[in-house]
Amino acid sequence: MKIFLFLLITTFVLIGPAGCVQNELPHQETGGVITNMGSQKKDILVEVDIQWKTASELVITYTNKTEHPFIYGPIHTLQKLRDNQWIDILPKYPIAYRDVALILEPGSAFSETIDLITLYGDLEKGNYRIIKRMQEDRMDELTGRLSEDRLQVDIVAEFQI
Repeated sequence: MKIFLFLLITTFVLIGPAGCVQNELPHQETGGVITNMGSQKKDILVEVDIQWKTASELVITYTNKTEHPFIYGPIHTLQKLRDNQWIDILPKYPIAYRDVALILEPGSAFSETIDLITLYGDLEKGNYRIIKRMQEDRMDELTGRLSEDRLQVDIVAEFQI
């Protein structure tokens, strides 16, 4: 019995609680990647609309303007423009998100509410942006897996406080 408990505790410590990830989303510094990166023509892939619900809550609506579904998760990054550079704003405490893949179908939309004061505390006036990473949901016909060359974009929603 003691060996079983030791193995159980050791496994939990080594693996950790499954299904949670820290808010450590990598992002590209290309500034507003909502367009087709492989093209000279600027195609809108995902349209973004921002509304203030309360003094601290943003409602961001993402609309898929393509013929392909996009995969996304609940993670986002907040940045502030300082001295012409976008700087990550860390949450006031560590945040764990469920590790889920959600699908934004072609022509459909989803909205999320972000309470800036709850997550980040009091923010000074300035220019901010929320970045959400999305990937094209396209399968490789030969392997039946997600295609290695699928489009991956950072959807950017800019706003001012």
